[in-house]
Amino acid sequence: MRKSRETSHQEIVETAWKLARRDGYAALTMLNVAREAGLTRQAIYWHFETRTQLLLEVADYNDRQMPDASVMYEGLAQMPATESLVAMMRAWLVSLPGEAPLLLELTSESLHDDHAREAMQTRMQGFARLMENVFIRRLLAEGNLRPDLDPALAADYILSLGTPPVWRNLTGFLGWSHDRFCSYTIDRILEFLLTPEALAAYHARLKAAV
Repeated sequence: MRKSRETSHQEIVETAWKLARRDGYAALTMLNVAREAGLTRQAIYWHFETRTQLLLEVADYNDRQMPDASVMYEGLAQMPATESLVAMMRAWLVSLPGEAPLLLELTSESLHDDHAREAMQTRMQGFARLMENVFIRRLLAEGNLRPDLDPALAADYILSLGTPPVWRNLTGFLGWSHDRFCSYTIDRILEFLLTPEALAAYHARLKAAV
């Protein structure tokens, strides 16, 4: 039996999210969501004018399923700046296999949809400023950031090294393991950001901890 037109907006978003997690984001069509939700396709369009709008709301819902970021940042703040940056980047890179399909789909949508492009710009710029303010400026304050680097530009650059397209190209097309991708990316980020003295001190701490 089909549900009524009053089926909530949020229920449709949750249904779409579960469908995408199960069958992949390519399966996230208005028709498939309608079938999964027990609605007509017209009912889905009553809530969402385009697939892009639905996809963006699914992305927002996906973000809300993440652990409370404030708790994570509170823990990272107790660590030295370099270690906290490594922990943050490792958490992001490890999550990429699960998060990349959604972000790649949004990237594809942004090529022909202004709303999707603006949403992606907001997401990426927000993450870059978080990296700058929470991590890179701590390195600067501790004297561990290379003096020739601008913190904002450095944040933009290191974020680009861990984007889903880079991950897909290396692990999907060039045969890298995910572990190799994570380790290599973090090593290159540290070499780019840290002074030689800070990098040597970080490796010494790692060796001493073993």
